[in-house]
This record gives sequence, C-alpha cells and structure tokens, in this order.
Amino acid sequence: MLDEEPINEEPHRRGALRTLARRTTAGAAAVAALLAVAPAASATAPAPEAVAYWGSFLVEDGAWAFAPVGPSARTAEDGTVEGWRFVTAPADARPRPPRGRPTFAELCQDVAPVEGQVRVGVVVDYGRPVDAPPGAQEEPPAARGACAQVPEGSSGEVVLDDVAALRAESGVLCALDSYPADVCQPAVPLPDAARAADGPVDVALGAPAPQAAAGADGAAADAPGPDSLLAGPAGLAGAVAVALALAAGLSAGAARALRRRRRSAP
Repeated sequence: MLDEEPINEEPHRRGALRTLARRTTAGAAAVAALLAVAPAASATAPAPEAVAYWGSFLVEDGAWAFAPVGPSARTAEDGTVEGWRFVTAPADARPRPPRGRPTFAELCQDVAPVEGQVRVGVVVDYGRPVDAPPGAQEEPPAARGACAQVPEGSSGEVVLDDVAALRAESGVLCALDSYPADVCQPAVPLPDAARAADGPVDVALGAPAPQAAAGADGAAADAPGPDSLLAGPAGLAGAVAVALALAAGLSAGAARALRRRRRSAP
C-alpha cells in the first residue's frame, strides 16, 4: 500500500491571509478617510476653532470629573451626582465643568428613597451668554439642580431624561430643555471672552426646567428619538473612534475566518 502524500495547507493559508489583508486594509482605509477630513477641509476653509456642546461630568472625590463615557453607556448609582454644562470649547480640549457643585444631600433632600429605585443628583448649567452659538436669540437659562429617581439598572440617559427634555441627533446630545434651539454641536469661533476664566454661580435647587420650545405640531421640540444614544460630543475624534472600531471588527472577522479555514482544511 502506497504511503499517502501529506496534504499541502500552504494554498489555504495564503488565501486566508490574502482575505485578512484585504479586510484589514479596508478598515485602515476607513480610518485614513476620516483622518483626511480635517486636512481636506482646511485646504478651502480654516478649521473650526471650537465646538459649542453639552459636556458630561461626574462628581469624583468631591470634584467634577469629565465623564469617560456617554450617559447611555453608564449605569445610574444611588447617591451620585452628575453634571451637564453647555460651553464653547476648543475642538481638542475638554469642556469646562458646571460652575456650581451642590452635594447629593442638597440635591435630593426632598426625595424619599424608594425600594428598587436609585436617586441621582443632577446639575444642569446652560452656560454663559458668550457660549451661546452665533445667531442664538435666547439667553442661557439659570443653572439649576434636580434629583432624578429612576429604576435600578437605568442608564445615565434615563437619569437625564427624568429631569430635562432632551434633543438628540444621530446619537449625539444636541439640547437640554430646548437650549440651544435648532443647532447641534455647531463649529464656532473662539472669542477671547470665551477663553476667560469662569466665575461661580448659584445653582437653583429644585427649580423647574425652562419651558421646552414647541414645534410646528405643538409637541415639545426636545423629545428624544428612539435611536438616542447620547454618546457625547461629535466631531472628528468620535468619527475616528467609530472607524477604529470598524477596522478592529473587520480584522477580528478576518482572523475568525482564518481559523475556520484552518479547521476545515482537508
């Protein structure tokens, strides 16, 4: 009986590696395309100096800390304090925190604990007049504090929705209580006044939310859409993160395909 010839797996490996290379290259191309947005735009127009948007914060060790993830990606914890501040900030810098920091006891002193629910103090700082987007007709409302009470396991988005009217577009928070109206994280100039240091403000505890603007059909303009994710500030950095995730997913898929090919090779 003749000895069987060993099976040559090299053609299968080469084919799988070519597939892996093509898919990884596609992901890298997506990242490169997004990275090229800013230089391409700057060839015809100056890059925006700043972005006007709502920044998200958490109280940690008695001070405001920039929230590392968007509210839909974090779980509400009883006894914590969250803050939101509308600000004009350089595109490559973190926004300024709320200008007041009431304690949880101050924010939730009038809200009794309920089994199966959590209480979260929330500070909403609508910012300074200088932070208002160009063309804004309204004055920023006064900063206010509230206490959200939501079921255990709720996301930070549910917390915010409990105390404010939200407007989101493509998973990005655009407005709280109709401020600002119409625009969503616009690119804006950065005047010297916007660079000036903040002064503290009083946070009105338990103050009602400003009246949300009504749309043409009479409904509140800030009702969140079903795809609301509130992922945080939009911009090139967020787009690159999405592209990197896409590239990682493509590479992981290609790697799985390579393993399947090796297992199924005759």
